[in-house]
Amino acid sequence: MANASFETVKECLIGNYFAPAQQLPILIHDATEPLDGDLHGDWEIQGIFNNNHLYKGSLSGLGIRLEPAVVGLVDLRAMSGLKPLIPEAYIALGF
Repeated sequence: MANASFETVKECLIGNYFAPAQQLPILIHDATEPLDGDLHGDWEIQGIFNNNHLYKGSLSGLGIRLEPAVVGLVDLRAMSGLKPLIPEAYIALGF
């Protein structure tokens, strides 16, 4: 993972995503690095779902985990047992 740092991963986390645990789109507007110092660990997230409910908690609480990326900095993946949306659904939701 070239040039990855906590700051660049944080920039990747800020944006619109689908939370598999809640089955809702969420706008993540802030992220705090994991206390254990693991770049791919469980970040603390603040965001707002598309139904206007606020979220403040862990990335895993949204059903999302980070992985090293083959291309780019990080990949956001649905946690085991949770279904992500099919690609067409992301397009329909405007992601």
